[in-house]
Amino acid sequence: MTAGTRLKRACEPGQRLAMFEAQIYGGSMATDSDALATALADSFKYMFDAAPVGWLQREVGVMAGATGVPIPMLNGIWAQSRRPDPATVAGLLARLDATGLPYCMQVRPGTPSEITGQALQRGMGREADVPLMVLETPSALESAQQVDALTMRILTPGEAGLHLWADARTTSHFRVASHLG
Repeated sequence: MTAGTRLKRACEPGQRLAMFEAQIYGGSMATDSDALATALADSFKYMFDAAPVGWLQREVGVMAGATGVPIPMLNGIWAQSRRPDPATVAGLLARLDATGLPYCMQVRPGTPSEITGQALQRGMGREADVPLMVLETPSALESAQQVDALTMRILTPGEAGLHLWADARTTSHFRVASHLG
């Protein structure tokens, strides 16, 4: 929890939370997408430092790394800039190819096709957008946190596999992901 979050646990797992006071974003929020993309890259350093056989290479506007774990999301290229240098990206892709591990390439909206084409040449394809959102209008935050009929509860150990997802058409309701139901 952040310093600005206040959550009073007044019940046991499986019961409803008796009191939930949210001041979720008590600290400063990222209001610039470039700053947020750089902060995300900064945080990756901790994960890669913990991987005993991992490596992380950071260049201007882009980084690549491999943890040694054969999961694409844990090995890859992540762009902080909308326009990383194509030659740099090519070199990082070659280094990842040499690991033999599956990897991903995550770029920002507006990345030139010259760069995304490098992924396509390696047989990679676009799977899904992963939004990295920023708060462009901090004054709108308070009204956005006003949610009617929000109920929270602590899951029991037997419910640990439950995950909720927002319906893509509306954020007014949530439902259990179909692969879990």
